[in-house]
Amino acid sequence: MFGHVWAWAGKKRTSNKNIGVDKCQIDAEMKCLTDDLSFWIEHGWEPIEISARIHHRLVKIHPFNNGNGRWARFIVNLFHKQEVGSFISFPEDDLLVSTEIRQRYIRALKAANHLDYKPLIEFHREFLGPASI
Repeated sequence: MFGHVWAWAGKKRTSNKNIGVDKCQIDAEMKCLTDDLSFWIEHGWEPIEISARIHHRLVKIHPFNNGNGRWARFIVNLFHKQEVGSFISFPEDDLLVSTEIRQRYIRALKAANHLDYKPLIEFHREFLGPASI
């Protein structure tokens, strides 16, 4: 997943950034997310909405120095594979450079900051593969 990148890839960040929660809140926010995930599953929320919320929260928590979006999309796909046997074929190449798709993706994440998950749900749905289970 990390390819030939920095030695610190995959290690929790130890400094604050202009995005993400305070470095001291990363563990607590991850625990809140796992608790919320349990609630969403137990109460029968739609997997596509759950995936959008997981995606947003992981990006918002921003636990790593770099690669948070890629990691969040990876985790979303683990969730989809486990829950419905499908995956989201995110347009990774378009998300790495300034494209209309990246701009729409960023707008969807920003809308989720204001509890409007619809654009991110639509983004997930657009690239959702067929279920295999």
